[in-house]
Amino acid sequence: MKKIGILFVCVVLAVAMALPTAVFAADAMTATAKAGDPTVDGKVSDGEYGDAFVLNKDNAASWGGLGALSVEVSFNFAWSSKGLYVAVTYPKAMTEASQIQIDCNPGDQIDAAQQGLFFTITPAGEVLLHNQKTALADATAAPASIKDKVTIASAEDGDLKTTEVLLPIEAFRISDDSFTFAEGTMALSPFVVVVGADGAPAETGAAVSSDLSDWAVGKLGLGTLTLEKGEQTAEPPADNDQQGSGNENTTGGNDKEDNATTGDINWFVPAVFVVAAAAMMLSTLYRRTKAN
Repeated sequence: MKKIGILFVCVVLAVAMALPTAVFAADAMTATAKAGDPTVDGKVSDGEYGDAFVLNKDNAASWGGLGALSVEVSFNFAWSSKGLYVAVTYPKAMTEASQIQIDCNPGDQIDAAQQGLFFTITPAGEVLLHNQKTALADATAAPASIKDKVTIASAEDGDLKTTEVLLPIEAFRISDDSFTFAEGTMALSPFVVVVGADGAPAETGAAVSSDLSDWAVGKLGLGTLTLEKGEQTAEPPADNDQQGSGNENTTGGNDKEDNATTGDINWFVPAVFVVAAAAMMLSTLYRRTKAN
Protein backbone atom coordinates (compact mmCIF):
# COMPACT_ATOMS: atom_id res chain seq x y z
CA MET A 1 0.00 0.00 0.00
CA LYS A 2 2.87 2.38 0.83
CA LYS A 3 4.42 1.71 -2.56
CA ILE A 4 1.13 2.58 -4.30
CA GLY A 5 0.96 5.82 -2.33
CA ILE A 6 4.50 6.72 -3.27
CA LEU A 7 3.85 6.02 -6.95
CA PHE A 8 0.70 8.18 -6.72
CA VAL A 9 2.80 11.04 -5.39
CA CYS A 10 5.23 10.50 -8.29
CA VAL A 11 2.35 10.87 -10.77
CA VAL A 12 1.16 14.07 -9.08
CA LEU A 13 4.69 15.44 -9.18
CA ALA A 14 5.09 14.51 -12.84
CA VAL A 15 2.08 16.69 -13.62
CA ALA A 16 3.42 19.48 -11.39
CA MET A 17 6.77 19.33 -13.17
CA ALA A 18 5.04 20.42 -16.36
CA LEU A 19 3.84 23.64 -14.74
CA PRO A 20 6.19 26.65 -15.02
CA THR A 21 5.41 27.87 -11.51
CA ALA A 22 8.74 28.11 -9.74
CA VAL A 23 8.75 30.67 -6.93
CA PHE A 24 12.32 31.75 -7.80
CA ALA A 25 15.51 30.38 -9.25
CA ALA A 26 17.88 29.21 -6.55
CA ASP A 27 21.60 28.71 -6.69
CA ALA A 28 22.69 25.34 -8.04
CA MET A 29 24.26 22.99 -5.52
CA THR A 30 28.01 22.79 -5.13
CA ALA A 31 29.21 19.84 -3.07
CA THR A 32 31.98 17.28 -2.81
CA ALA A 33 31.95 13.48 -2.64
CA LYS A 34 34.70 11.86 -0.62
CA ALA A 35 36.50 8.89 -2.16
CA GLY A 36 36.07 5.68 -0.18
CA ASP A 37 33.48 3.26 1.12
CA PRO A 38 31.51 4.44 4.17
CA THR A 39 29.88 1.94 6.48
CA VAL A 40 26.17 1.93 5.60
CA ASP A 41 24.69 1.96 9.10
CA GLY A 42 22.46 5.02 9.15
CA LYS A 43 25.16 7.22 10.67
CA VAL A 44 27.41 9.84 9.11
CA SER A 45 30.72 9.20 10.86
CA ASP A 46 33.74 11.49 10.78
CA GLY A 47 35.80 11.18 7.62
CA GLU A 48 33.29 9.09 5.69
CA TYR A 49 31.70 11.76 3.51
CA GLY A 50 32.32 15.14 1.94
CA ASP A 51 30.89 18.22 3.63
CA ALA A 52 27.12 18.30 3.91
CA PHE A 53 24.95 20.34 1.57
CA VAL A 54 21.88 21.57 3.44
CA LEU A 55 18.76 22.18 1.36
CA ASN A 56 16.30 24.64 2.90
CA LYS A 57 13.91 27.49 2.07
CA ASP A 58 16.78 29.94 1.63
CA ASN A 59 18.56 28.10 -1.18
CA ALA A 60 15.81 26.03 -2.81
CA ALA A 61 13.36 26.82 -5.59
CA SER A 62 9.87 25.34 -5.32
CA TRP A 63 7.63 24.24 -8.17
CA GLY A 64 4.12 23.08 -9.03
CA GLY A 65 2.44 25.89 -7.12
CA LEU A 66 3.39 24.21 -3.83
CA GLY A 67 4.82 25.81 -0.73
CA ALA A 68 8.47 26.47 0.01
CA LEU A 69 10.35 24.06 2.26
CA SER A 70 9.74 24.40 5.99
CA VAL A 71 12.33 21.72 6.79
CA GLU A 72 16.07 21.30 6.28
CA VAL A 73 17.53 18.20 4.63
CA SER A 74 21.28 17.50 4.61
CA PHE A 75 22.92 15.62 1.76
CA ASN A 76 26.32 13.93 2.08
CA PHE A 77 28.10 12.10 -0.72
CA ALA A 78 30.93 9.59 -1.15
CA TRP A 79 32.03 7.47 -4.10
CA SER A 80 34.03 4.39 -5.04
CA SER A 81 34.11 1.79 -7.78
CA LYS A 82 31.03 0.26 -6.09
CA GLY A 83 28.85 3.28 -6.79
CA LEU A 84 27.59 6.48 -5.18
CA TYR A 85 26.92 6.71 -1.45
CA VAL A 86 24.19 9.15 -0.45
CA ALA A 87 23.43 10.00 3.19
CA VAL A 88 20.39 12.18 3.88
CA THR A 89 19.46 13.61 7.27
CA TYR A 90 15.96 14.99 7.80
CA PRO A 91 13.33 15.53 10.53
CA LYS A 92 11.99 12.17 11.64
CA ALA A 93 8.53 13.77 11.69
CA MET A 94 8.49 13.89 7.88
CA THR A 95 5.78 11.62 6.53
CA GLU A 96 6.87 8.26 5.17
CA ALA A 97 5.63 9.19 1.69
CA SER A 98 7.85 12.28 1.49
CA GLN A 99 10.53 12.11 -1.18
CA ILE A 100 14.21 13.00 -0.93
CA GLN A 101 15.75 12.97 -4.39
CA ILE A 102 18.80 13.56 -6.51
CA ASP A 103 18.84 14.27 -10.24
CA CYS A 104 22.09 13.71 -12.14
CA ASN A 105 23.78 13.15 -15.48
CA PRO A 106 26.57 10.63 -14.85
CA GLY A 107 29.37 10.90 -17.38
CA ASP A 108 27.18 13.12 -19.57
CA GLN A 109 25.45 9.98 -20.85
CA ILE A 110 22.09 11.78 -21.08
CA ASP A 111 21.29 14.08 -24.00
CA ALA A 112 20.53 17.69 -23.12
CA ALA A 113 16.90 17.34 -24.28
CA GLN A 114 16.18 14.35 -22.02
CA GLN A 115 15.26 14.34 -18.35
CA GLY A 116 18.01 13.40 -15.93
CA LEU A 117 18.55 10.24 -13.95
CA PHE A 118 16.44 10.65 -10.82
CA PHE A 119 16.65 8.69 -7.59
CA THR A 120 14.07 8.91 -4.81
CA ILE A 121 14.66 7.91 -1.18
CA THR A 122 11.71 7.92 1.22
CA PRO A 123 11.59 7.87 5.04
CA ALA A 124 9.71 4.58 4.67
CA GLY A 125 12.84 3.00 3.16
CA GLU A 126 11.77 2.87 -0.48
CA VAL A 127 14.28 3.67 -3.23
CA LEU A 128 13.10 4.48 -6.74
CA LEU A 129 14.85 5.07 -10.07
CA HIS A 130 13.21 7.43 -12.61
CA ASN A 131 13.33 8.43 -16.29
CA GLN A 132 16.09 6.21 -17.67
CA LYS A 133 16.87 2.63 -18.57
CA THR A 134 20.03 1.57 -16.76
CA ALA A 135 21.89 -1.68 -16.24
CA LEU A 136 20.06 -1.95 -12.89
CA ALA A 137 16.46 -1.22 -13.90
CA ASP A 138 14.26 0.18 -16.67
CA ALA A 139 12.36 3.26 -15.50
CA THR A 140 11.49 4.76 -18.87
CA ALA A 141 7.76 4.00 -18.54
CA ALA A 142 7.35 4.45 -14.78
CA PRO A 143 9.49 4.76 -11.65
CA ALA A 144 11.16 1.46 -10.79
CA SER A 145 11.69 0.24 -7.26
CA ILE A 146 15.33 -0.70 -6.65
CA LYS A 147 15.05 -1.14 -2.89
CA ASP A 148 16.12 -4.77 -3.11
CA LYS A 149 19.11 -3.89 -5.30
CA VAL A 150 20.73 -1.27 -3.06
CA THR A 151 22.37 -1.24 0.36
CA ILE A 152 20.32 0.92 2.75
CA ALA A 153 20.20 1.64 6.47
CA SER A 154 18.49 4.24 8.66
CA ALA A 155 18.94 5.41 12.25
CA GLU A 156 17.33 8.05 14.46
CA ASP A 157 19.11 10.58 16.63
CA GLY A 158 16.83 12.83 18.62
CA ASP A 159 14.45 14.63 16.29
CA LEU A 160 16.46 13.66 13.21
CA LYS A 161 16.69 10.57 11.05
CA THR A 162 19.52 9.61 8.71
CA THR A 163 19.20 7.24 5.78
CA GLU A 164 22.29 5.97 4.01
CA VAL A 165 22.11 4.35 0.59
CA LEU A 166 24.73 2.82 -1.67
CA LEU A 167 23.44 3.26 -5.21
CA PRO A 168 25.36 0.58 -7.15
CA ILE A 169 27.38 1.53 -10.19
CA GLU A 170 24.97 -0.43 -12.43
CA ALA A 171 22.31 2.19 -11.63
CA PHE A 172 24.42 4.80 -13.43
CA ARG A 173 25.15 2.81 -16.58
CA ILE A 174 22.79 4.21 -19.20
CA SER A 175 24.41 4.30 -22.62
CA ASP A 176 27.87 3.28 -21.41
CA ASP A 177 27.90 -0.29 -20.12
CA SER A 178 31.37 0.17 -18.66
CA PHE A 179 30.78 3.52 -16.95
CA THR A 180 32.45 3.92 -13.58
CA PHE A 181 33.06 6.85 -11.28
CA ALA A 182 36.40 8.62 -11.28
CA GLU A 183 37.93 11.77 -9.91
CA GLY A 184 36.25 14.78 -11.51
CA THR A 185 32.80 16.39 -11.59
CA MET A 186 29.23 15.28 -12.24
CA ALA A 187 26.08 17.32 -12.82
CA LEU A 188 23.83 16.69 -9.80
CA SER A 189 21.25 18.50 -7.67
CA PRO A 190 19.10 17.55 -4.66
CA PHE A 191 15.31 17.78 -4.54
CA VAL A 192 12.83 17.38 -1.68
CA VAL A 193 9.08 16.84 -1.73
CA VAL A 194 7.32 17.05 1.62
CA VAL A 195 4.05 15.11 1.59
CA GLY A 196 1.34 16.16 4.00
CA ALA A 197 -0.68 13.98 6.34
CA ASP A 198 -3.41 13.83 3.68
CA GLY A 199 -1.00 12.10 1.29
CA ALA A 200 -0.70 15.04 -1.09
CA PRO A 201 2.53 16.93 -1.86
CA ALA A 202 2.65 20.14 0.18
CA GLU A 203 6.18 21.57 -0.12
CA THR A 204 8.93 21.31 -2.70
CA GLY A 205 12.53 22.46 -3.00
CA ALA A 206 15.38 22.03 -5.47
CA ALA A 207 18.93 23.41 -5.61
CA VAL A 208 19.01 24.28 -9.31
CA SER A 209 19.79 27.52 -11.14
CA SER A 210 16.76 27.50 -13.47
CA ASP A 211 13.14 28.47 -12.85
CA LEU A 212 12.11 24.80 -13.21
CA SER A 213 10.03 25.57 -16.29
CA ASP A 214 11.98 23.00 -18.32
CA TRP A 215 13.10 19.73 -16.71
CA ALA A 216 15.39 18.66 -19.55
CA VAL A 217 18.85 17.95 -18.17
CA GLY A 218 20.34 20.65 -20.38
CA LYS A 219 17.90 23.32 -19.14
CA LEU A 220 17.36 22.45 -15.50
CA GLY A 221 20.54 24.06 -14.22
CA LEU A 222 21.89 21.14 -12.23
CA GLY A 223 24.61 21.73 -9.68
CA THR A 224 28.10 20.26 -9.50
CA LEU A 225 29.23 17.31 -7.42
CA THR A 226 33.02 17.10 -7.29
CA LEU A 227 34.34 13.59 -6.84
CA GLU A 228 37.49 14.01 -4.80
CA LYS A 229 40.71 12.19 -5.56
CA GLY A 230 41.16 9.09 -3.45
CA GLU A 231 44.31 7.92 -1.72
CA GLN A 232 44.09 4.75 -3.76
CA THR A 233 44.61 6.72 -6.98
CA ALA A 234 48.23 5.99 -7.99
CA GLU A 235 50.39 8.29 -10.07
CA PRO A 236 51.11 6.91 -13.55
CA PRO A 237 54.55 5.26 -13.88
CA ALA A 238 57.29 7.06 -15.76
CA ASP A 239 58.24 5.97 -19.27
CA ASN A 240 60.70 3.10 -19.46
CA ASP A 241 63.32 5.26 -21.14
CA GLN A 242 63.15 7.64 -18.18
CA GLN A 243 63.47 5.02 -15.47
CA GLY A 244 67.21 4.45 -15.78
CA SER A 245 68.90 1.10 -15.24
CA GLY A 246 66.43 -0.10 -12.61
CA ASN A 247 68.86 0.53 -9.74
CA GLU A 248 66.95 3.54 -8.39
CA ASN A 249 66.07 3.57 -4.72
CA THR A 250 62.33 2.83 -4.44
CA THR A 251 62.15 2.52 -0.67
CA GLY A 252 61.64 6.21 0.02
CA GLY A 253 65.27 7.03 0.76
CA ASN A 254 66.83 10.47 0.74
CA ASP A 255 66.39 11.93 -2.75
CA LYS A 256 69.39 14.22 -2.38
CA GLU A 257 71.67 11.31 -1.57
CA ASP A 258 70.22 9.20 -4.38
CA ASN A 259 70.81 11.98 -6.91
CA ALA A 260 74.36 12.48 -5.66
CA THR A 261 75.08 8.80 -6.13
CA THR A 262 73.73 8.89 -9.64
CA GLY A 263 75.86 11.96 -10.32
CA ASP A 264 78.99 10.15 -9.14
CA ILE A 265 78.41 7.43 -11.73
CA ASN A 266 77.77 9.96 -14.47
CA TRP A 267 81.10 11.73 -14.07
CA PHE A 268 83.21 8.68 -13.13
CA VAL A 269 83.20 7.00 -16.57
CA PRO A 270 84.34 10.03 -18.65
CA ALA A 271 86.89 10.84 -15.92
CA VAL A 272 88.54 7.46 -16.50
CA PHE A 273 88.94 8.28 -20.20
CA VAL A 274 90.39 11.70 -19.39
CA VAL A 275 92.97 10.20 -17.01
CA ALA A 276 93.85 7.48 -19.54
CA ALA A 277 94.28 10.03 -22.32
CA ALA A 278 96.46 12.20 -20.08
CA ALA A 279 98.61 9.20 -19.19
CA MET A 280 99.10 8.37 -22.85
CA MET A 281 100.12 11.94 -23.65
CA LEU A 282 102.60 12.00 -20.77
CA SER A 283 104.04 8.65 -21.87
CA THR A 284 104.51 9.91 -25.44
CA LEU A 285 106.11 13.13 -24.23
CA TYR A 286 108.41 11.17 -21.95
CA ARG A 287 109.55 8.90 -24.80
CA ARG A 288 110.24 11.88 -27.08
CA THR A 289 112.16 13.69 -24.35
CA LYS A 290 114.26 10.57 -23.67
CA ALA A 291 114.96 10.10 -27.39
CA ASN A 292 116.32 13.64 -27.61
